[in-house]
Amino acid sequence: MSLPISIVNISLIFFLSYIIILSIVLLLDNRSPQSFLAWVMILILLPFVGAILYILVGKNWSKDKNQIIAYRPEEIIREYFVKEIDEQEEEINNIDLSKSSYDYRDIRIANTCLKSSSAPLTIYNNIKIYFDGKEYFDDLIDCLEKAQTHIHIETFILRSDEIGCKIKDILIRKAKQNVIVRVIVDGVGCLLKIKHSYIKELREAGVLFSYFHDPFSLFFMKYVNYRNHRKIIIIDGIEAFTGGMNIGLEYINGGKRFDSWRDTHIKVMGESVLFLQNIFLTDWYNTGGRDIYDYPDIMHDISVINNKRDCNALPMQILSSGPDSKWNSIHMVYSRMITEAQEYVYIQSPYFVPDEGIMHDLITASLSGVEILLMITGIPDKRVAWWAAHTYFEILLEAGVRILLYKKGFLHSKNVIIDDIITSVGSCNMDIRSLLLHYEVNAVIYDDNITKKFKSQFIEDIDFCEEITIKDWKKRNIFIRLRNSLCRVISPLL
Repeated sequence: MSLPISIVNISLIFFLSYIIILSIVLLLDNRSPQSFLAWVMILILLPFVGAILYILVGKNWSKDKNQIIAYRPEEIIREYFVKEIDEQEEEINNIDLSKSSYDYRDIRIANTCLKSSSAPLTIYNNIKIYFDGKEYFDDLIDCLEKAQTHIHIETFILRSDEIGCKIKDILIRKAKQNVIVRVIVDGVGCLLKIKHSYIKELREAGVLFSYFHDPFSLFFMKYVNYRNHRKIIIIDGIEAFTGGMNIGLEYINGGKRFDSWRDTHIKVMGESVLFLQNIFLTDWYNTGGRDIYDYPDIMHDISVINNKRDCNALPMQILSSGPDSKWNSIHMVYSRMITEAQEYVYIQSPYFVPDEGIMHDLITASLSGVEILLMITGIPDKRVAWWAAHTYFEILLEAGVRILLYKKGFLHSKNVIIDDIITSVGSCNMDIRSLLLHYEVNAVIYDDNITKKFKSQFIEDIDFCEEITIKDWKKRNIFIRLRNSLCRVISPLL
């Protein structure tokens, strides 16, 4: 028996009204065309369920300045270091590149960092590079054991596994020795990865533990799309660690899913530690800690100033970015590095879901004769994102970009290297989520010797890669191509 025509008409009118109203909401959100079309498709294919998904993970809450976090690190750094930033901006603006001994690539990239992220160029720094998880955790544990005043840990993932428990025991012991220990973890990153008993032990021992967006809060789903992906550990304001590694056993042995894990991390000593400290303390306030103005002693830690006398002349900048930053600074710097390169651009990222801007920069640079090598993981942990990445390969291959799939284990490194002169290393992947939706931190290093070390490791990693050729790529069957294309449609939502 067919439904009365009036009921069909009412249902159709209701459905069309639903689509029109939500489409207007999407339009007013000023999304990219790809994101807009992806959400419209979701709303049509999943009526009403799509609307709930949009409210939970699609709504751009960052449009309201105070919706997500109260303080942004780049704003606090500009407030504290306004004199230094203004002086550097004036100095850069007055440089005559035609007469200067400076490399114009350094100048332009440094200026982009300075103006988009309020990231002063620091000169006196030492760094140690870790391409291996065991070496990193051995050094980290040794430094934690020696802590005398404070330990600050900010990480996307903290696992209560063997390595996590080893670090927990040190933190508890240090807290009992009156060392101030503050820990920030991401609510989504640590969901189902950290036991309640683990957190309880830390808190009972006096460790100050906080979630960046508490997963047990009533308001958690409103902010579930905006994750703190930063990795920062600071000890006594003298040493800091940052890069791609979270805290978990998989960074040493590959965990249960992978035979091995390739990642990159650095230890920083010198002036740049101060800016990692500022980022941490701003995030600490944003998670419910004391106001940042209550920490003048460590926001301008004198130990860093004293420590710089033991450091080399190694220029670097610390970039922070997030969904509510005024500028997408890391995205801008990645773009600037690609466009300024004259000889080569080497990129390592586990995920590759770029926007049109990054794609345009890569294609243009490659067609102009710059060697572009893109290395992503060949053994994925997130298949939808990995399949979506494949849809970008054909046009890149046609433009001359070499694409390498790392097969030895899971590749988690996030590096951009250009021309033996500049390296960016940090937490930010080459994908839309990291570039636009996550809170990230990267170090940009202006040093030939350091850059050559990163380049040397990149070349060593090539031995464990499978290179994709345009001829083989075009042999993919229609079902694989369709699957990948469907994943790409929703890539703006990933």
